[in-house]
Amino acid sequence: MGSAVRILPSRLFMALAFVSLALSVLAPFAESFGSTDNVLGISIIPEKTLYLKGKDQKIVLSIAPVRYSGAIQEVPVTLTKTGPSGRRETIDIPANPVPVGTPAAPLSFTAEMGIDGMTEPGVYVFTVSVPVQPGETIAIDNSGSAAVQVADNRGSAVPEIPVPLAAIAFTAIIAILRKAKKSVQDAQL
Repeated sequence: MGSAVRILPSRLFMALAFVSLALSVLAPFAESFGSTDNVLGISIIPEKTLYLKGKDQKIVLSIAPVRYSGAIQEVPVTLTKTGPSGRRETIDIPANPVPVGTPAAPLSFTAEMGIDGMTEPGVYVFTVSVPVQPGETIAIDNSGSAAVQVADNRGSAVPEIPVPLAAIAFTAIIAILRKAKKSVQDAQL
């Protein structure tokens, strides 16, 4: 009877094979870390995420283009708005091209638009972008988006009542209920 010979790889060999495989898979990504292939980036942050028609007058967005490498001082910025129905509209930025900051010295500007032009309540997505620069291979951060919700504040089911007025109304309701209870008790006698 012959015995079967089994060759088991050592744990050290398995660990080295795993590290080698991981390095070969991650090598293309590792080349981009610390490189100057990312020239520009941009971010957009809304002042708040819920705006009420009838209460809020305008939507305020903070936009910050950033230069990671190169000597670009100004860059054209495109701002678009997509409404709840999917209709897309380009919004004019008056001081275009805009100054560019660096990670060490960021610069931002605000874009404001009236809320009255947003006729339908719902979620509006604002997208800001800068063009890809010559030699830039990492352009994933050349655009950014922010969503805000516009709600119709008129005709709400529960109106806002000031606290003193609410206290007076509460006291009046309690007095009416006590009087009704006393009337029922008197009627039972």
